[in-house]
Amino acid sequence: MKLLNYGIVRSLCALIVGILLIVFPTDVPKYLVMAIGCLFIIPGLIALFIEYSRKEKSPWGSTVSSIGSILFGFWLILMPNFFVRIFIYVLGAILVLAGVHQISRFSMMRDYTKVPVGFYIFPVLILLAGLVVLANPFETTRIANIILGVSAIIYAIIDIIRIIKFHKVIEKMEKPVVDVEAEEVVEELPAPTETVEEVKTEEVEENETNID
Repeated sequence: MKLLNYGIVRSLCALIVGILLIVFPTDVPKYLVMAIGCLFIIPGLIALFIEYSRKEKSPWGSTVSSIGSILFGFWLILMPNFFVRIFIYVLGAILVLAGVHQISRFSMMRDYTKVPVGFYIFPVLILLAGLVVLANPFETTRIANIILGVSAIIYAIIDIIRIIKFHKVIEKMEKPVVDVEAEEVVEELPAPTETVEEVKTEEVEENETNID
């Protein structure tokens, strides 16, 4: 069930990013880069605050890494356009991984149920779109962002359909792992020891046998 919830959240995030890339193809990548910069700055500031609030001094390496994280975050915020083209390559690589992931999931489900061939078409298209963006990010980032947005929406829709249509199969795929782990735990448990009453009963029986 946790995997199902995680899959739905992941698909909804991809759907939102895809819609934003289509509606605002020139602005969204820049703001996403700036948001990533904030994600570098906030943990760095928290780490520095924790380090200096401690009585015991932390190793200098952790302080340097925190400062480096903050500086890199400010670089992303102050110069987002410099990282936009790199960001397109990152999104292209994510699309390739997403296509491979969906194809592998459908292939695993074939051991439990029949998966129509049509379900493989869109993951293959997503994989090809990622490869096209990686091979040729285009002179203008607008077209690349629209292709990335459409591919993200298709990925989200197909993944949601997969989760809803094959949720019983996904649960079956999770169960064997739990059962095997449970069996291993049972096998590792030590054999039950004799209780005090059983030992006393055996001693009484032995004494009666000796008397006879």
